[in-house]
Amino acid sequence: MPSKTVEFRYLQVITNHLSGDRVTVGLAHWDGVALRFACAVASLRDHAGFVDIERAVRAIERSVTQRGEELRSASSGVLFSPTLAELAPGSELVGDALVWSEVRRGITGDAAAHFTELGSKLGLLPRHHDAERFSSSTIRSALESLARDFHAFPELVKTSVELHDHYRFKAPVSWKNGAWNHAVPLNLDVDTQLELETRIRATLGRVITAIPRAEIPVLVAALPQRPNPALRDVEKEARYAQEAIGAHARLAHIRSSGGRIDTSEVRTMIDADIAGHVVRAVLVTRQ
Repeated sequence: MPSKTVEFRYLQVITNHLSGDRVTVGLAHWDGVALRFACAVASLRDHAGFVDIERAVRAIERSVTQRGEELRSASSGVLFSPTLAELAPGSELVGDALVWSEVRRGITGDAAAHFTELGSKLGLLPRHHDAERFSSSTIRSALESLARDFHAFPELVKTSVELHDHYRFKAPVSWKNGAWNHAVPLNLDVDTQLELETRIRATLGRVITAIPRAEIPVLVAALPQRPNPALRDVEKEARYAQEAIGAHARLAHIRSSGGRIDTSEVRTMIDADIAGHVVRAVLVTRQ
């Protein structure tokens, strides 16, 4: 198959204007014949502007898809092929938060495979070869389900607790042991060191800006399901995140078991923390 030049650019959300931190939520890809687009915004569900960003990304998806269909219909009559910069203009899209990256170019013998490879690495397309990989949404769902298992103790264990110190964060499970403890998912089931570092930085920022100082963050770390020589000691990195928050922070792990997420370590922590409160409640009731 002859090689051809492809153009691609990333649709990104600037999550911190001071540090320049960005999260990629979309990919536009153009090989001169087919215009492709992939997007995923679930990783920004806790972002203050999530609703506006999701709406804008979906509008871009519809626009690019429509433009791609128009190009396919008119391909035989096109004299000059447009550039990706013309097909997906790089102007600011939602205030100054949602932006296109610069246009990049590559050489490939299979444009469709190149798009799939890029989209999969960015988490914008499903990974058919590693369905067991953790996702942020499945981790959150598993922790919310765990919280519901303690429905008999509504004053001690809660789900979907909205926290707001400076920015907002919704904890999937929170429980009381003197102070409130809030689970903070830390999905480290990633491919690259850059992804690992980006997720740790984002989680540290979430803890510092959303959880009140008098309450306790519990990092719930999902470690890679398969050995990955491209990553440093991931468990050590999780402990670093815990230590960076401070002595009051706690750390638990979740694992995959039989195709399901095993939250037993978090369950054991909750059981131990609320046990004394439950016993006292029972004694009071009997009196």
